[in-house]
Amino acid sequence: MIDQKWQYSSMKKVKSSNLKTKGKQVLPANTNNWKKIITCTLAVVGIILLGVLGLMYDARISKEERESELAHINANFEYGTGIITDLKSYKGHSVHIQYKIGVNTYSQSTGWDTNPKQLKVGDSILFRYAVDSPQLIVSELQNAY
Repeated sequence: MIDQKWQYSSMKKVKSSNLKTKGKQVLPANTNNWKKIITCTLAVVGIILLGVLGLMYDARISKEERESELAHINANFEYGTGIITDLKSYKGHSVHIQYKIGVNTYSQSTGWDTNPKQLKVGDSILFRYAVDSPQLIVSELQNAY
């Protein structure tokens, strides 16, 4: 037969096999569970916080890179025409453009802000490109055009 003792904090009978003795106090074996819960919660919050900070850092770097590319294009540019090979308007606007400068063919993906001409896949699109770096373009669908 298992010895039973009264636990005064909750006023119920607890089997003595589920009790730990700490000095003269008798404590239930699951009193350390709150420490595990808090540790796990803090770990999850920390991971989420690091993820959010990482995304914010990436967004800032991407914005700075795009501004630098735009300044490079604006310094010395020419106009070109390409063909839209893919156009996405759900969860982020992106347009894939294939174009030829000289003897080289390029394929570039960029974002778009407005589409007043209702351009679609297969349509021609105007863009500006950096003369010394033709892979850097700004299409007519972007506000920076």
